[in-house]
Amino acid sequence: MSGNRIKELENLTLTLYQNYCHGNPSPWFDILYKDCVWVGSGEPTLIGADKIIEYFGNYPITTRAEIINASYNTMKLNNTTYIVTGNVLVGVDAATPTATVLMTMAYRY
Repeated sequence: MSGNRIKELENLTLTLYQNYCHGNPSPWFDILYKDCVWVGSGEPTLIGADKIIEYFGNYPITTRAEIINASYNTMKLNNTTYIVTGNVLVGVDAATPTATVLMTMAYRY
């Protein structure tokens, strides 16, 4: 697996989550596949990009979160699919961590 592809996907995951934390989920919405699935704690399971966009597009962003620390692991699932897992510490600012987010993103090329 190409080190460049791994870095590219990890940077994309970071960028998507940074945008989401700043109240801008549009870059994430733009790359969702029609048949994707959202599984998360605290939200319903959502099947299909349209359902995910509808739910999170109306999701009230009341505070701005900052990524304090993040680490990612990437694996190639097959010739066209990569899985990126992330362990992300977020907070109001660097001195005030509030949550650790564990995420998994799948990308198809």
